[in-house]
Amino acid sequence: MFRNTLARTTFTLTLAAAWHPGLWAQGSRIPTAEELATSEQAQRHIAAAMELAGTDLIAVAESYCSPTGPQRAALARRDAGLPPIEDYEIEPIRLFENLYYIGFNDVGAWAVETSEGIILIDTLNSPDEARDVLVPGMEKMGLDPTQIEYILIGHGHNDHVGGASYLQETYGARIVISGPDWDLALSGERPDRPRPTRDMVATDGQEVTLGDTTVTLALTPGHTDGTLAMLVPVKHLGQTHTALFLSGTSMPTRESLETFRHVFDDFARPLRAETALGGHPGISMNTLELQDQVREQYPQGPHPLLIGAESHSTAICPSCWNAPARSLRSWSGRDSEIGSRYETLIFDLDGTISDPTVGIARSVNFALGSLGYETVAEERVRPLIGPSLSILFRTLTREDSEEAILNLVGKFRERYGSVGYSENELYDEIPEVLNELSSAGHLMGVCTGKRVDFAIRIIEMFGLSGLFEFVSGGDVNIDKKMQLETLISEGLDPGSSVLIGDRAVDVYAARTHGIASTGVLWGFGDHEEISESDPNHTVNKPGELLDLFRAAPEK
Repeated sequence: MFRNTLARTTFTLTLAAAWHPGLWAQGSRIPTAEELATSEQAQRHIAAAMELAGTDLIAVAESYCSPTGPQRAALARRDAGLPPIEDYEIEPIRLFENLYYIGFNDVGAWAVETSEGIILIDTLNSPDEARDVLVPGMEKMGLDPTQIEYILIGHGHNDHVGGASYLQETYGARIVISGPDWDLALSGERPDRPRPTRDMVATDGQEVTLGDTTVTLALTPGHTDGTLAMLVPVKHLGQTHTALFLSGTSMPTRESLETFRHVFDDFARPLRAETALGGHPGISMNTLELQDQVREQYPQGPHPLLIGAESHSTAICPSCWNAPARSLRSWSGRDSEIGSRYETLIFDLDGTISDPTVGIARSVNFALGSLGYETVAEERVRPLIGPSLSILFRTLTREDSEEAILNLVGKFRERYGSVGYSENELYDEIPEVLNELSSAGHLMGVCTGKRVDFAIRIIEMFGLSGLFEFVSGGDVNIDKKMQLETLISEGLDPGSSVLIGDRAVDVYAARTHGIASTGVLWGFGDHEEISESDPNHTVNKPGELLDLFRAAPEK
């Protein structure tokens, strides 16, 4: 089935070894589809990857060789402006004789059965899901959750670590996470998201052994600073094979690509990995279609997920990860200081320039109370600030009626337009930072989900209107992606612009149009949300924007 696999792998490693220093300058952005398609260097790498893929792995190659690389289905649909697919629980499945997938169509956990107990990989989104989905799913597969000895967490985002506290407290399981991602996981703790007590710290090359099974851990920073890959023994028809589990496939820097090569050279090849799996169906080889195939009838011949040592899907990755870097180099040639890369700085307003919590929360409750809905605490409103008002009111009321949502938005604006907009305060350092960036020669503008007249009044109230060349406002059914599309049609250059905002929606909107993004951590999006959205840059306080963008833009 897989002809000349060793030659294919060797050629891939040759391409990876040809990596040129500096291609991934700090803060390099994701190329647009046009940049990727018209870059001769990028297309040479993609052609090499497609040759390696043959007809067998063409879908994998196309995924890795896209501008963004492989994405969860939910994120890909969101980036494309498509409506979300509802998450649903799927029937647990024995994918190999000792490996089980339990969870949802979008994210799941893995149970590895050993001779002396169970090793779990990831824990779903919450203690409730661990208790009500993961544990019953294990029992349905004939697994005893009291036999869980180790829980390996691929990275510190909530959909991987969310259920760990329940399993640690209930069964006394040991939790293994890398050092950086212990910090990431614990930073996201809040009353509705409890975290496990800090336990074992994973290191590169560490082995976790339970009975007859040894799992090898490898650090692959990129998606997060401490993302783990795992080499897991899986059994089929009495024979032991190796599966490479990838908890993140983002390789945004030269260093992270070199780390991946280290994992490939020093772990995957010696252990003869034959498949690549992950916690999100649709990324790597773990698709819902293959799950259904195995669920319907466990294979009594060749396993569809075992594609042969030396020919697994990760052999394609180095070639494809070279392609975006090459396309950016050929288009921009910008390997100089980050500040000189961006002529136009586009700022979100709420949560980036100012904190509107008081005025928005009071106006939300005015609308709810006026129309007969139960009012809510300010803490319920705060996490919803950023996306559109229609999303906010749908979340709070569970209303499906477009008319009801429009009525709520109208009532909100009745109060917000008279007094709510002024119940607002600038974040510390913002006026000084904006003035210095303007003095450095940057063209600056605002792109906010707020209606444009409200936005202008707020900017004028703070005495900032002289700093901005344009203000783009949203409305019901007009989102930030549409606003950016309009700005581009009016002359905004995506390649020399950066969007600065505090929510994932800002990052996704920018990425859709090939605009770089900077996530800020003083607003309404927490560290986990910003990290998951994968912006080009992340800053902790306003003053750090000067370190990124103080340099005068190129003309």
